[in-house]
Amino acid sequence: MLLHECCESLHGDLSGGAMKGFDGMLDDILKAKPIAWLPLLKNIDTVFLALEYQDKESLPVAYEKFKSANTAEDFAKSGLGDVLQCVQKIFRQPILQTRGLDVLEESLDLHKLVKATVVPMLEEVIWRTATSETKFTQKDWELVLEIVTCQLENMRRRMKVFLQPHHTQTTTLLMFAFLVCAAQQGNTDTCKTVLAEMGTGEGKSWVIAMLAAFVAKKGMQAHVLVDNDALLQRDCSVMKDFFASLGITMAIADKTEDSLTDPSCRVVYSSAWNIDRAARNCAMRGDEPDAEQAGEAILIVDEVDGLVLDTVPYVHWLHEDTSTVEEFKSWVKARSNGVRVSGLTECCETGNGVYTRAGSFANRTFFKHESAVLFVYCLEEERWCLSPVLGSSENMWAEKTSSGNSSLPCSGPWDVLTGSTGHPVVKVGTLDAIEVSCMEEYTRRTFENFQTACYEAETKVQGIHYQAFGKQLYLLDSVTKIPKPHSTDMWLEVLRSELDPEYVFSFKAVQTVISKVLSHQTYSRIFGLTGSVGGAAERDFLKTHYGAVVFQVPSFLDTCPDTRGKQRPTLQESEHILQSSEEAQIERVVQLAAEYSSRVPVLVLAANPRMRERMVAELHASTDVPEEYTSRPDHGIVEIKCDENGNDDLVRKVELATKPVTTTRDGKRSKRWPIAVTTAEGGRGHDYRIMDAGVDKQGGLCVIITWIPDSVRDWTQFKGRTARQDNKGQYVVVLNMEKEMHEIDAGSLRGAKAEDIVNILMDAMTVKTAAQLSGFSQVIPKANLMQQLSVKFWQLVDGNALSKIQQRQWIHLCQVYRKMSEESIEEHWRAHVLPRTTEMRSTTSRSSVASRTSVVKRVEAPIARASECAH
Repeated sequence: MLLHECCESLHGDLSGGAMKGFDGMLDDILKAKPIAWLPLLKNIDTVFLALEYQDKESLPVAYEKFKSANTAEDFAKSGLGDVLQCVQKIFRQPILQTRGLDVLEESLDLHKLVKATVVPMLEEVIWRTATSETKFTQKDWELVLEIVTCQLENMRRRMKVFLQPHHTQTTTLLMFAFLVCAAQQGNTDTCKTVLAEMGTGEGKSWVIAMLAAFVAKKGMQAHVLVDNDALLQRDCSVMKDFFASLGITMAIADKTEDSLTDPSCRVVYSSAWNIDRAARNCAMRGDEPDAEQAGEAILIVDEVDGLVLDTVPYVHWLHEDTSTVEEFKSWVKARSNGVRVSGLTECCETGNGVYTRAGSFANRTFFKHESAVLFVYCLEEERWCLSPVLGSSENMWAEKTSSGNSSLPCSGPWDVLTGSTGHPVVKVGTLDAIEVSCMEEYTRRTFENFQTACYEAETKVQGIHYQAFGKQLYLLDSVTKIPKPHSTDMWLEVLRSELDPEYVFSFKAVQTVISKVLSHQTYSRIFGLTGSVGGAAERDFLKTHYGAVVFQVPSFLDTCPDTRGKQRPTLQESEHILQSSEEAQIERVVQLAAEYSSRVPVLVLAANPRMRERMVAELHASTDVPEEYTSRPDHGIVEIKCDENGNDDLVRKVELATKPVTTTRDGKRSKRWPIAVTTAEGGRGHDYRIMDAGVDKQGGLCVIITWIPDSVRDWTQFKGRTARQDNKGQYVVVLNMEKEMHEIDAGSLRGAKAEDIVNILMDAMTVKTAAQLSGFSQVIPKANLMQQLSVKFWQLVDGNALSKIQQRQWIHLCQVYRKMSEESIEEHWRAHVLPRTTEMRSTTSRSSVASRTSVVKRVEAPIARASECAH
């Protein structure tokens, strides 16, 4: 019925060729088995949109919108205003008039048609800056046309429709193409980092692909940073035929293939982890970042989050610490063999020895093991820990207790406890026989870190701090709560060893520090397309550390005269937007989801995986939700997440989230809509396609947001799941007051409108973001210095020039450098790490092939071990 209605509405607008193509697409659907319909049908909304607006876009209006959207001083001062004027001289008419063409005609040569249609450039166009000029020639224009035509041909074969880039997409592509030419021609006074704000659903991925193709065709390498595994796999799957048609080798950077440094791979799609890993490998070879390679490579960022705005601006790479491996094995064995002892008694006899009460003061009761090592029970904290007593002799103990001093016997890490609150318990074993005071300082610090990790492991919550997939445990990103498969922490290692007795628990320490900013700055240029750059703090950060200039790309719908233009999502007023607890919040979300799902699809964004699971459980148990929704998995209630089935399953569930559900009540069948529940991993970048006109009449897909994110960028992404293309959209906000107040007086929000509440809370988060970025700005110069020192450290390792103590001093520096000044870092390096009699080899010794080969062989094993980065 839906298909019939859409066909009828379009019939009068389609010419013969377009209608043939549309009929061909329907034939493909009808010939296929029902199980294959979903992937074919999911593109129909794109086809409908293209056919409806194919002749309505206006190029003059597009240029007017570009100019009116970019009035900031930076746009003119950076020269981008001049670039836009240059583009106008080149792109003067639509690339191809498709009305009347038969899309199914196999002999149709689109390249010839475009060449015959487009007016050639009369002369090269020159972009002049203060000290240089960039030439854009007819060959460059023909290259852009070839790329656009291949995209057009790709769409024709996939969708049976002529779907050429919007004028806004082509204009954006040409602006970046000028900047690529400037880089190739060696013009250093042009913008190095340029970011385009392009709304969600406006075809960002295709602009990125076409720009990467232009970079490759100009003889350089394009590294496309997509820091979301599901979206990265999706984009590569869609774009592979496009790049192949242009004769461009495309690769995906992964764990086993370092394609980022392979010159035969002209376009490489990569996560941030792979780019960081390439920088680490470079440092471990003893090389500074490869200036020659960087000069030929351009970084293209999909979403500005890839430029370290949400996470720390450095990466700490872990390597196995062989200097303490034997001690660490004994600690792990002691812990795994230990038993738990509960309660406070005068004497406790265990399989590992006898504990007797030794005395108490300052609310702490001390128990002495028969090995003379002390354990302490803290009455205030109700926890046990190993006493950090300086010495184990009874005389020392007697001296400390007889002095009448009410303070502790010595200072120490009293917060590194291995028990649980509320019930005094201690895990004991051969670990108790370790004499902390006799340890060398580095070993003692390492032991204390191990103690801390054991305690932290008992405080971590699945779904908030980590996620389990079978026997695999992954850290969750502290901001997005998306699993981080390449990161770890010692407390996670403790949990892994408890979950799997066969897990090999090895001690790893940070021995390589990589500055993300420094790594990114080695590229010839950095270009990015993003839904939102964020607020003033984010823009200042990008300008300070990357020299970034930002311009706006108007919505293509706003360039179509006599249409309603781009629709913006509407915040629906809702009673009880602020709930007193998470339980009340979930209850309210379930009520709203059940109510809205009778009219439109619902997408619930939960703050973390644990909350997502709770919401799914409550939806299944709710009497407000139709019984059919709980009858089988993913029917009515769809939980969208990355799991052991991989990202393909996540994409499949995104498609199911907007497909209607048939329910029966009192013998009557009716159409309802799914309730999808996800976290930020399903709330960013994915396309929730709406093809039902009735949904649009009811306000569009409803997104229910349950927390205020740390950045405007995330907020823009969340809202961007609805009101896509020319559809309407709506969202509701339900918050937990316990989590969201951020020192704001809750009383001041009583009776306020939903929009006012959201704005007040977003302003508070903006202040928090500004403070965080200010902290990042302070640590970035230190991380830059530490990356340079990491290069020198591995040079010394290669030359066997470091003693065991010097290596430990470097590890210690990697742990504490963030609290030091740059001068102190250099002083520690010279005084404690750098051998005084060792002459360091040049960091630019790239001319010696034999030397380079020996370095690679020397560090081959450590690179294999350094597979994870510290949390």
